Amino acid sequence: MPNKLLAKPSGLSLQKHTDNVIKEGKRITESYPFVMQKYKCVTERDLGKRLEGACKFHDEGKSHKRWQTACQKDYQVFLKWQKVKGGDFSDFQKAIKNTGKHLMEAQIRHEISSVVKCSKLPCPTLAAIAAHHGKLSKHHENKWTDKKWKIKGSKKAWEKFAILSNDYVLEAAFRFREVLKRHYEFAGVRGLLQLADVRASITENGG
Repeated sequence: MPNKLLAKPSGLSLQKHTDNVIKEGKRITESYPFVMQKYKCVTERDLGKRLEGACKFHDEGKSHKRWQTACQKDYQVFLKWQKVKGGDFSDFQKAIKNTGKHLMEAQIRHEISSVVKCSKLPCPTLAAIAAHHGKLSKHHENKWTDKKWKIKGSKKAWEKFAILSNDYVLEAAFRFREVLKRHYEFAGVRGLLQLADVRASITENGG
């Protein structure tokens, strides 16, 4: 495997993308101090620190050998096209329908791998990492529990999230206000991580 770990088939390095997301996370924290203050008031936790941790580790799972091998193959496909046609990765995406073919066939979700690798992070941070591409729902349970996805520890992580979710459902009828506060605690980190990640990706694509 090449020394340079990739974040995307465009050739963007994992370190560069992570730095970009951390930068966007800090920009959000500095731009919305009232959000940070409200989160602290409601949850007694530091949203800025949680967001920083989520940004830092959100794509840690992309270092997984199987994910990297597939991404490197897709990058080589792009380079071969570029050598003949010229243009950048956005031109490649417009010209080729099945970009990222090897990643789609690799049967690995990088955010699930990230959660397994960083299991000691606080639950709201882990949930944000797990959900930042919308794959933390019952509809996607098989990606966490099916053996064909072959990420050791993913089923245990899913069960942890499932127990947490079930606890909220059972408590909702008796302590609805508390459940809303806990939902806010989790949703705050997840929403801002998604925003930072999208903003970084747009910038990386020349937007």
